[in-house]
Amino acid sequence: MKLIAMLPCVGLILGAVQVNAGDLTQRSLFTDVKAHKVGDLVTVMIVEDSRASNQAKTSTQKKSDAKTSGTAGVGPLRFIPAWDASGGDEMKYDGQGQTEKSGLIRAKLTATVVEVKENGDLVIEGNRVVTINNEEETLFLTGVVRPRDISQDNTIYSFQIGDAHVSTKSKGAITDGHRPGFFTRLINWIF
Repeated sequence: MKLIAMLPCVGLILGAVQVNAGDLTQRSLFTDVKAHKVGDLVTVMIVEDSRASNQAKTSTQKKSDAKTSGTAGVGPLRFIPAWDASGGDEMKYDGQGQTEKSGLIRAKLTATVVEVKENGDLVIEGNRVVTINNEEETLFLTGVVRPRDISQDNTIYSFQIGDAHVSTKSKGAITDGHRPGFFTRLINWIF
């Protein structure tokens, strides 16, 4: 009698725990859960540190001298030379320039698989917008990932992404304060 009373309870429990066959293949206990199809997400650890410098120095010098002279004057004006000319020219240029630029981006971003190539590589793209004190920082990322480079915890470093494009764009009062004004930009454009 107790067994018959328990059957409806077991039926309710089994009905509540419906298992889709697709979920079993995607979430196996024996395989990793990694991005492998369109729409899957992968976490990207962005660690980009770039530095560039260029230095140039130029020094040129040119010097020329010219001198001509003539003979003594003739007759009573013998003490005055007939002609004498001398001249010289000197040009000197010293110039130097130096540029230095560095950039550092460290962030964590979740990107979406937007395409699976024929060879199995994954095309990913993602963006992230962070706003702090009305300063908006947008981070963009696109690139191609080899599935074997994705770690067991479904993450990948940015330096493992082929054709990677990582860019940031800032918007806000602080960023606008660093931008030259209209007239400064106009004069720089003209000259």
